[in-house]
Amino acid sequence: MKSKTVQVPTWMFWLATFALLSLVVGFVAKATGGWPRLENFLQNYAPAWIQAVGSIAAILAASGIATKQASHARDIENEQRIRNEVQKLEVVKALMIRSMTMSREVIQALESRKLEDFSVVTPSMMRDAHQTLLLLPIFEIPNAMLSLDVLTVGRVLECLSETWEAYVAEVEKMEALDTPMVGPLHTLAGELSQISEAAFEDCLKELRQRRVLINVL
Repeated sequence: MKSKTVQVPTWMFWLATFALLSLVVGFVAKATGGWPRLENFLQNYAPAWIQAVGSIAAILAASGIATKQASHARDIENEQRIRNEVQKLEVVKALMIRSMTMSREVIQALESRKLEDFSVVTPSMMRDAHQTLLLLPIFEIPNAMLSLDVLTVGRVLECLSETWEAYVAEVEKMEALDTPMVGPLHTLAGELSQISEAAFEDCLKELRQRRVLINVL
């Protein structure tokens, strides 16, 4: 069972403050020999004390404002950094989806042996994706393993496009779909699919973490 916090009315707070100040003034007056001496003390030293207290209060207020502004600036900087990371991860995610799609198109064509599936496979798109991955700022990707996956996928895409074109040339030469290159090509496409899918899942995880941080900020 949770305990409830009792809210003290504002008027009660100020009444207690006034009573406490009255007691303090009374004790000071008694300690200094009565009100006339206290009045004389206040006339001689009160302005200096008030000025000192005011200066301290001004310093504390300025320090508090500066601290709050610095904290706000850090929050804005962190949010902008996280948003930039989200944009980069979205690009990587899109490229991993494209890599998965192209590798699975190769697998589908090899397994179905249908002409329409063969026509879907486009080595030029593999090379385009490979070039795009090469242009990514690898060291700015906010995950070391994801950076390595990007490099690996880029290399495998280039190899897959070259292997597919060599396979097509071999099919035309032998006039048969079953050539010695079917096995290696199927294995290469399967590896690319697995790596791309793993990198895609890592992107999703990183994106979820950063969206939570943005909501917190």
